[in-house]
Amino acid sequence: MRYAIIIFALAALWRIGRWAQGRWERFWYEVFPWGVALLILLSAGCATTTPASVSSPIVVSRTNEVTNTMDRIAACVSSGCLESDPAFYGSSLPCPGADVDAGNFAMWHAVSNVPTTHLLNAGARGDTFWTAACEYAAKAGSNEVINLLMSGHGTRQPDTLGDEADGMEEGLCFYDRTYWDNENADRLASCKPANFFIVTDTCHAAGVLRALGIWTMRAVTFGRYQDPRFVPVVLPNAEKLAHHAIIQIAGCREEKYSYGGVTGGTMSQHIDAIREENRAVTRAGLFEELLKRMPKKQQPVWVEIGHVTDEMRFGRAFP
Repeated sequence: MRYAIIIFALAALWRIGRWAQGRWERFWYEVFPWGVALLILLSAGCATTTPASVSSPIVVSRTNEVTNTMDRIAACVSSGCLESDPAFYGSSLPCPGADVDAGNFAMWHAVSNVPTTHLLNAGARGDTFWTAACEYAAKAGSNEVINLLMSGHGTRQPDTLGDEADGMEEGLCFYDRTYWDNENADRLASCKPANFFIVTDTCHAAGVLRALGIWTMRAVTFGRYQDPRFVPVVLPNAEKLAHHAIIQIAGCREEKYSYGGVTGGTMSQHIDAIREENRAVTRAGLFEELLKRMPKKQQPVWVEIGHVTDEMRFGRAFP
């Protein structure tokens, strides 16, 4: 298009010259300068035009409102353990607010007609949670995302298998029993290849899949952590889960604790507020806001596993 305009301008100059009928002095001093100026302006205008055949990168606006191919939420599994089975844990292990977190998360999806499984207290069993996740994965399309929430207690103990770099293993305290990191990874690995967005508002949350070392988790936070300590250390569970695309927002680092009260977990309450302010917030945008708002003693962690794309990072977090 640019060259066509240039050729047209040159042809116009030639035609003007013919019109001048040999009066070249008039042409050079009166007509030609205006023609050159017009040519320069046209060229400058063309230089800023993007050809229709060139695709533009995803641009995140200030409100994180982005439309792409991975905005669609296929399903939701929301689990909250206000109390746990004393037959296994020795007490009911009250976790005030976990039921609120799970209820809100489930409601956001259900009112948007997203297939939702809401697990609460005695129904919030590990097998039920992971089975539901796999059932939804079997039905989800390649550009759809399955949202998972676990709110409740998390725990850690000395490594029993000799495969933890820090000598500790982390787990999710479902109602019936603790599901340790390797078991969580095994259950998720058994699902058909799918895209998962996992929110874990528990203590020691970043380590509950144990797919990547803690520094690696920080390293993938949009390239902002360039310290040599953040060199990726891929652990066995990452290979197990490589057929998925997984984004996890964890409520704290694996050696830290998550806090909250009867109105919900600290991270979950911030997620509620962010969603209320911007219903179209993206997954990446949600994490950015959490980093700004959450207390220093409880910083969220962004975890990526498998073939995560920008379409997934910048797709809508919630329906």
